[in-house]
Amino acid sequence: LDGIWNENVRTEEIRTSMDSLISSGFYYIDPLLLTSPKLGTVTKELILSNDLDVPTHYTAKFLPQEHTQLEGKDSISLTVPPNSVQSISLTLHGPAEMLQDNLKLLDVEWSANAELTQESFDLKGTSALYAVQTNRIEATETEIILDGLINEWGSLPFKVTQPKQILKDSDGWTGVEDCRYYFSVTYDTDYFYCAIEVIDDEMVAKPGVEPWTQDGIEVRLDARKARERSVHNRSRSDIILVAISPGDFSESSIPVVSENSSPEGTKFICLANDSGYTAEIAIPIDAIQTIAGGDWKNIRLNVQIDDTDHDDLGTAQLNWQEDWRTTENIPGSGTFVK
Repeated sequence: LDGIWNENVRTEEIRTSMDSLISSGFYYIDPLLLTSPKLGTVTKELILSNDLDVPTHYTAKFLPQEHTQLEGKDSISLTVPPNSVQSISLTLHGPAEMLQDNLKLLDVEWSANAELTQESFDLKGTSALYAVQTNRIEATETEIILDGLINEWGSLPFKVTQPKQILKDSDGWTGVEDCRYYFSVTYDTDYFYCAIEVIDDEMVAKPGVEPWTQDGIEVRLDARKARERSVHNRSRSDIILVAISPGDFSESSIPVVSENSSPEGTKFICLANDSGYTAEIAIPIDAIQTIAGGDWKNIRLNVQIDDTDHDDLGTAQLNWQEDWRTTENIPGSGTFVK
């Protein structure tokens, strides 16, 4: 459905139809956010909304994965009356425990149809239900000093030796000996902090050049409501981005960014060392709470390392989680909960 707003939106009714579809339970299916790897039998309620003054007819075929069993009917066909909401309850029997942090449970092949005043609204697509294990973020018990040395952090628990997704020039990454990274997050009353250690066999640092064309770090943070941040998101105005390279630090320079500026008061430092480079980032809690619309409870985070060597293979972008801006986005992946 990429581009539908530019190519197919011709009437206010179509706009309303699209709004209803996007807010319904088929177009984007909210993930099951888990606090532990235990899964077993789960129930998911899908909400179908219709904001039109005419009925909307939905069909859906539910296609469980090989490790999942669906209880009850595997398809539905129903009509949602004008300006009303209906729900569908699905019960799934999955593995007792997830062996990875994101697990697809079900594909849904769906269609939506409404007879509008001027024309017919008829769309179809495929969406997926995922179980996603969330990560705990704890308040820091020690003062975080942004010096790039990361001594106060101890062990960095998120170890990325096999990226979930490699973008741009994937041949530019030859394995863990080429580049790998570790990171951790914490917070206090004033800042959200992220520390990153990159082990890189060959460093390319070019002052004043975009981080994604050399060795660099891109950290994206989304503090909006869970449903808004779960979707395949190509927006460039509602996600905090800090993009830096070795040698960048906030006291004397501004990070090069293409999507949007980091919030005012953001601090960072990125230092080269014998094995690669380290970085520390501090994002003001006030900025996060402004985006969250109040006291923040959870956020979505992704870390991307841009790995460039002195060869003609280009820059490989090593993502901890699948990039939210791509169709490979897994709804809710990288969620941290206080």
